[in-house]
Amino acid sequence: KARENLIASGKDAVPHLIPALEGARPQVRWNIALALGKIKDPTTTQALMDVLVARKGNKSEEYQGVRGFCCLALGKLRDDKAVSVLLDVDDSDDG
Repeated sequence: KARENLIASGKDAVPHLIPALEGARPQVRWNIALALGKIKDPTTTQALMDVLVARKGNKSEEYQGVRGFCCLALGKLRDDKAVSVLLDVDDSDDG
């Protein structure tokens, strides 16, 4: 329910979601990434990419989930700036 309310708020919610993308519990970060993907605000691209880069070496399940949802959000944004980061994530997750 909370995620749907954030999505309904649209771009007005973005300034409040970005800081929580790094500091909240993993489940909250998953929901934030999903909400950002549905809001489709291009100003969120850098924050989502930053999470991917910051968590790159962490193979724990909680961080992999957050990273996965960030990848989904970036895919929905369709921002060309994210392509190299997404390719790097794909390469780093192979081994």
